[in-house]
Amino acid sequence: MNPDFQGLRVLDTFLATAQVNQIPDQSAPINKVHTHVLKSDSFIEYKMSCKICDIPFFGTLDEFKKHRQSEEHLSKLTNSLSLSHNADGEDSDEVIKGSPYFEIMHTNTKVQMYKIILAGRKDDLYSKPSLDLNTDIFNRLIAFKKSHILIALNGGGYFASAIFDNSTKEIVCSKTIRKYTTRRKQGGSQSLKDNEKGGKIHSAGAMIRRENEKKLRDEILTLLFSTWKPHLLNCSLIFCNRDSFLTQEVFKDSDYRTLPFTTYQADLEEICRCYNELISSIKIL
Repeated sequence: MNPDFQGLRVLDTFLATAQVNQIPDQSAPINKVHTHVLKSDSFIEYKMSCKICDIPFFGTLDEFKKHRQSEEHLSKLTNSLSLSHNADGEDSDEVIKGSPYFEIMHTNTKVQMYKIILAGRKDDLYSKPSLDLNTDIFNRLIAFKKSHILIALNGGGYFASAIFDNSTKEIVCSKTIRKYTTRRKQGGSQSLKDNEKGGKIHSAGAMIRRENEKKLRDEILTLLFSTWKPHLLNCSLIFCNRDSFLTQEVFKDSDYRTLPFTTYQADLEEICRCYNELISSIKIL
């Protein structure tokens, strides 16, 4: 499987249509933004209203955003989604709060993508279901479009990783490692079995698996922090699966993000599938 960069081309198109001087700056005074909007020839495109709550107009962008996050609006939105689903059996295009996706809106265009692309789970932005394009979001999108991304998967004696360059749309480097660490027909790693028994199991197979676990960990650390060190320094985003060794040891001091979907046996094909899953989530609705 090869990487699919179609989502990045969609992002290019979306950003090309969003002129920086048309995007409200959150740091600017409210009256300045409001004056700019009033002077625009296309004022109707910037009109802020809420059909769900039957509010025809909001005086400022902050009022509009505050209303969209209010309990009253979210409650009516949830009821609206429920009625829509019961009426015709189809979900509404609105994204509810628990969704793993963002909807980013600019004028008449709405783009969807995984939240994890723009914000980590500890970021306040992650809890929001929809966003209006502003300078902060615009800059995050630009940064993602130019970023190097590392994706790493580990589990069951299989490790795979690759670094993707979004700007050139190429794979910078990739590596897969495989070791015999899992107990045949019984499952589980040797270290896990040792912990269950309260001590080390003294058998030839157990000794081999235990040694291979150590070798695998050492090879992963050497690869990422020695062989790939120059490439890793260029990576602005790190994605991995929920493997304890990766999250608690390898990337514990990094701002890593766990993949928001199920991953399978680690190999280069699965790494490319994960990358495609992330990038293909970028689509215009």
